[in-house]
Amino acid sequence: MVGQLLIAPPAQTDDYWGKSVILMYEQTPQTTLGLILNKQSNSSFKDLAEHHGHTYNGDEMIFVGGPVNPSALVMLHTDDWSCTNTMYIPGTKLRISSDRTMLKRLCAGDRPALWKVFLGMSAWTQSQLEGEMSGQHPWSKKTAWLTAPSNTSIVFDTKSERMWKRSIDSAAHSMVESYFSIS
Repeated sequence: MVGQLLIAPPAQTDDYWGKSVILMYEQTPQTTLGLILNKQSNSSFKDLAEHHGHTYNGDEMIFVGGPVNPSALVMLHTDDWSCTNTMYIPGTKLRISSDRTMLKRLCAGDRPALWKVFLGMSAWTQSQLEGEMSGQHPWSKKTAWLTAPSNTSIVFDTKSERMWKRSIDSAAHSMVESYFSIS
């Protein structure tokens, strides 16, 4: 599951989770963590930097990573940058960082090639995620999450409003490939 995209199916109409594309980045025996990639907040990185006394001239927006720990600042980025607590996401060329010096470094121009900043994260217990993905009661098969491989193009190059559709297409393509490789 780590390194995969979790994609809300078309039948998922929940205001929060509908049309979400989530990168799964950590899994333990108890919990799986991810970041919602396509829910842009109303705040820019420049606003955040200024709030903390730094200057930043870019126009990047901050994304809502999920409802868990909504004040936690997390950066998803390419593997050409690291800090004291950078975590590699297996099966990808992506990393996650959340360091006290991260904001200052980014404002000073010390940045990875591609990056996004998030507030909060998404989390599931193992049994909850398994139930949501399989559609077992109390969840529904029609709202079961779809999955697809992640790639830097979807994560960084796709506009938020197009990411869900592109991810649905990727999930469908993966399902077809899987079906024909089994046959």
